[in-house]
Formats: sequence, C-alpha cells, structure tokens
Amino acid sequence: VVETIYAELKQDPALIEKYFERAGIYTISIADKVVYVGKSHSLLHRIAEHIDATNQAFRHKYRILNQARQ
Repeated sequence: VVETIYAELKQDPALIEKYFERAGIYTISIADKVVYVGKSHSLLHRIAEHIDATNQAFRHKYRILNQARQ
C-alpha cells in the first residue's frame, strides 16, 4: 500500500519538486501544534509511509494522530 501511495504522490509536480529524493527533518502538526518530529532519507516516501500508517492506525503514535485528525 505504501508503494501505491508513493506512486500517487509522485504524480504531483509540486511534491516532486519539493520532496522527491531529498533527505531531511520534518514535523507533523495538528491544529498548529507540532506533535511529531522525524527524519528521513526520502521525504516523499516517508510521507507515504505516514499516510498509510495513519489510515491503518496500527501503532500507538498513529492511533493518536488518527484520533487527533477526527
């Protein structure tokens, strides 16, 4: 599923220009509050992993993020 999401994200020219194959540090914010800080070797792929995980809500941090989004 992550690879499908990743392929879809790669179709967006703005995301490709900003994130594709770039390493970096990122934050996840909810209601203008930072709730998670992470790092990745490929930011776009990591975004896809987070989207997949929040949709599945299988790990504790993702259950919390999923509940906060609702």
